Amino acid sequence: MSRTILILLAFVLISGPAHSVSKEPVAVTCKFEKLPPMVMTIRGGMGAADNTLTVGKTPPVPLEIGSGLSTASHDGRDFIFSLREPASVTVIRAGAADQTYRGTCKSSLRP
Repeated sequence: MSRTILILLAFVLISGPAHSVSKEPVAVTCKFEKLPPMVMTIRGGMGAADNTLTVGKTPPVPLEIGSGLSTASHDGRDFIFSLREPASVTVIRAGAADQTYRGTCKSSLRP
């Protein structure tokens, strides 16, 4: 994830609900090796209940956004996203070893 994306995402997270009232949701599209495309839709920023993650073409699931990590559960797996460069996601499944994938993310705020 480029520094520009990190700065834009930080702005969205810090702005919180006041920002989401006046602006459209922010989509962060991520591609990780060996995983389907993922889209984080940020509506209310950090701590808001209306942020979602879409994995591939499945219905969106709740996404919790923290100050350094974002988490979601989908299809029996937990996804932990790092907002640092380079972008990464750790996938946790009961009874299996944790796997971390590297990739790229792009924000809809990026010109």
